[in-house]
Amino acid sequence: MNKYDFTIKLSEALNYPIEKCELIMEVLEKNFFISQKNKDLIVRELSTKLEVSMDEALYIEEVAMDIFKKALKDKIKHPFRSLD
Repeated sequence: MNKYDFTIKLSEALNYPIEKCELIMEVLEKNFFISQKNKDLIVRELSTKLEVSMDEALYIEEVAMDIFKKALKDKIKHPFRSLD
């Protein structure tokens, strides 16, 4: 999955416009989002950039992680699917 596809899926999952999802992508790209330590940093930065509550920022981060995990799991299960 490329950056554009991830942004589209994030937009569909959150019902946010593409512009807001691009801001979310900037925050995720800026921080290594696999680490638990950086989760708090990402949530705080999402909260300030998007001007949402911490709970909403946490939800956004969780949705983004779910999309990433599903894409990674699919790639591991079917490594040559994109070559079809």
